[in-house]
Amino acid sequence: MRTSKRIVAVTAAALLIVLGAPGPANAAVGTGQALDVGDSHCTDYDQSDNGTAVNAQLFNATGVLTVRRAATVGGQETVVFQTPIGALTGWPGVVDETVPPTEPGVFLYRVCLEVGEVTRSGSLSLASYGLTLFPTSAGTVVDVGPETAALSQNAGVCADATEVVDNRVRLVGSAGGEVRWRIFAHAVSPYFEGDPNVLVVDADAIDQVAVLDSQVFGVQVCVDNLATAARTAVSFELSS
Repeated sequence: MRTSKRIVAVTAAALLIVLGAPGPANAAVGTGQALDVGDSHCTDYDQSDNGTAVNAQLFNATGVLTVRRAATVGGQETVVFQTPIGALTGWPGVVDETVPPTEPGVFLYRVCLEVGEVTRSGSLSLASYGLTLFPTSAGTVVDVGPETAALSQNAGVCADATEVVDNRVRLVGSAGGEVRWRIFAHAVSPYFEGDPNVLVVDADAIDQVAVLDSQVFGVQVCVDNLATAARTAVSFELSS
């Protein structure tokens, strides 16, 4: 059963701090903060006939980074690249790897991060990360299928930047418990004076169209687990 929705006006800084600027439009991008042991985030898929490339970093935590290949969204996946990532202290280095095709054909690729250990400040995880998947195909199709994540309480993730078309975007998502769905404006004209958080909803599911100011050119979606004590699986997709 769907819980009641609470639409929230955000006036203070949100819990989730996005790492750096949104990635290029032809890449699957994910960021996050405060992920805990056992949490994970997988980007949506990019379609390619020539493999892919991945760039990622993980701070104040260690984990496993994988690039996965499938023929269809939700279909059986093959791990085509896997490596340990991160460090509990200090600069962890960057994973920057080209993943060549292992067989001919057009496939869907996504990158996933699974957290193993974290550095803490009291009870709060300090883990933060960034993921970017760059398809190396001239015929790339991007933003295929949903983002997925498993979030402990106080953890959050952000996903692909999306160009705004006709001043509207649609967010569809579901979760195992109440989470905060947030769309914020990351690309605006110098004349934009509104709240960058253009939609904030607390619920276990969402299917909502946001009508945006004409000065907003690009948005990004974030999901924060602020209310549910148990680790919560989420799936979400932002489209224009």
